[in-house]
Amino acid sequence: MTFVDRAFGMTARTHAGAEKGATISLNHQFMTPMKIGTFAEIEPKVVRQTAKLAFVEGTVLCEGAPIVSAQGVWRLMTATKLPSPGQ
Repeated sequence: MTFVDRAFGMTARTHAGAEKGATISLNHQFMTPMKIGTFAEIEPKVVRQTAKLAFVEGTVLCEGAPIVSAQGVWRLMTATKLPSPGQ
C-alpha cells in the first residue's frame, strides 16, 4: 500500500506541477497474492484534476498479472515562502 501511495502521490504532484501533496483518501482492492522474490510495477494515471485536487487510479502488476487495483485523491499544494529574518 505504501508503494501505491508513493507512486500515486508523485504522479499527482508531477502532473499538476505542485510542490507538495497530501493523501486525502486511498482505496485498494487486492486481487491475488504476490510471490516472494518477484517485483511489482505500476503506471498511475491522473483521471481528473481540479485546482486543489488530483484523482489518481492504477493497477499494480506482478509478472504482467494484476494483483492490486487502487484509486485515490490527493490535495495539491505549493510551498509558501517564509519571510526573511528581520522582515
